[in-house]
This record gives sequence, structure tokens and C-alpha cells, in this order.
Amino acid sequence: MESESLRNLLGELSAFLLVLQFALFVFRRILIRSKNKSQGLVKFVKFLKPLHVYTGIALIIVALTHGILELNWMKIGTGWILWSGIVVAFILYLFRKKLGNAWVRYHRTLAFILIALLIVHLIIQ
Repeated sequence: MESESLRNLLGELSAFLLVLQFALFVFRRILIRSKNKSQGLVKFVKFLKPLHVYTGIALIIVALTHGILELNWMKIGTGWILWSGIVVAFILYLFRKKLGNAWVRYHRTLAFILIALLIVHLIIQ
């Protein structure tokens, strides 16, 4: 596989993993607010929840690899800012016991910021 194709694949995989990370929040909100709990949605949320940490770790690794291979100084700003935010979200998870319940609020707020940064990154590239 040529270098550009690999970089593109890793970038697309990174974007997919970030959206998948955000999907857990979105689908849990839908589930909480819906009066009739769809069993399919309940199963989907239960499927996503334990994967969240692992897909987050995969996101950090894949996005870092994408960034290292890209090394285009015209694009590096938004990508590295986005990746740094992802790492901060993971660090919040690691310190969840010390932060108490506040960590969830910070983590979720950061998730919205990361989606906005992803959109900016995709537009600028």
C-alpha cells in the first residue's frame, strides 16, 4: 500500500473511531429520553459501552500514527490539537476516581469540542 493511501486510511479510521466514541453518548441520551425503550437500541448501547475504552485507546494510537505519517506542516495544527484533546479526554478517564463525578461532565464537554475540531480539521485539509 502506498504511503498516501495508508495515511488516508488511517485518517478515515481515526475519524470513524472518534465518531464511534461520540456515538455512545448520543445513543445513551436517546435511550434515556425515549419513552419506549427499543430493545435493539438497548443492546447496541450495551455493546458499545465496554468497547468505549478500547476504541479510545485505538483512536489515540491510530490518530498518532496518521499524524506522524502525514507530517505536513500545513495541516499539522488542527490535527495535533485534535489529537491532544483526545489524549486529554483519556487522561480525564484515568483520573476519574480523583475527579469524582465531575470527570464525566468534563469528558462529555470535551467530546463536543473534539467533534467540532474534527469538522474543522476535515474542512481545512
